[in-house]
Amino acid sequence: MRGLVSTPMENQDQFMSGEITNHLFEEKGIRFSGLDLAALNIQRGRDHGLRPYNEYRVACNLKKAKDFDDLSNEISPDVIKRLRQVYNNVDDVDFFTGGLSETPLQGALVGPTFACVIGIQFQKLKRCDRFWYENSGSGTRFSEAQLTEIRKITLSKIICENCDIVGDIQRSIFDQPHEFLYVSISQVFFKFEDFFFIFTEIRECLAILNPIWI
Repeated sequence: MRGLVSTPMENQDQFMSGEITNHLFEEKGIRFSGLDLAALNIQRGRDHGLRPYNEYRVACNLKKAKDFDDLSNEISPDVIKRLRQVYNNVDDVDFFTGGLSETPLQGALVGPTFACVIGIQFQKLKRCDRFWYENSGSGTRFSEAQLTEIRKITLSKIICENCDIVGDIQRSIFDQPHEFLYVSISQVFFKFEDFFFIFTEIRECLAILNPIWI
C-alpha cells in the first residue's frame, strides 16, 4: 500500500495503445477481427450528434478557432500538423479528436476542453441526483451534524486506519508525497466509541428512509 500511494502514474499524451486501436474485442485465431476504440468513439460522437470540437471550445470559454493556427495555445504544433492532414477545416475536427489532442493542464490528465466538460458532467451527476446525501431532500439528506462528521473522513484516514502503514501519509492520498507542497499527517486511529456513534447515526437514517433495510 505504501508503494501504491507514493508511485506516480504514467504520463498522459494524445496517443492510444495499439491494443485498443487494433485489437479491441479481437477474436482468438481470427486475423483483423479487432476493433478500433478511437474510431468507435469518433463514430459514436457523430451518431449522437455531438457538435464539433471548435464549438465545445466556445462553450468552455476558449477562443473559437478560425483556422488551425488558432489552436496553438491548447495543442502542440506537431499535433496541429497531423490534424491538418486529416481534416480539411478546423470546424471539422471531432470533439473526441480535438479534446484528446490538447496539452494536459498543470497537474491534470486532460486539456481545458475535456476538463471543462468532465467537470460539468460530474457536477450535474451530483447536484441532480435526488439521493445525493448533501442535497436538499428532507428524506435523504443527512443532518448538518452528521455531514460535519462525514466531511472529517478522508481516503487517507481510512487507509491509515485499516492498513499497516508506519509513519506519515500525505493528507490527500492522490497527491504525491512532498515535504513542502503536500503536508503529511500521522496515523490517527478512531476510538471505538467514535466509530460506534457514526455507525448508529447512519443506521438511524437508514431506518427512517426504509425500515426494511435494517
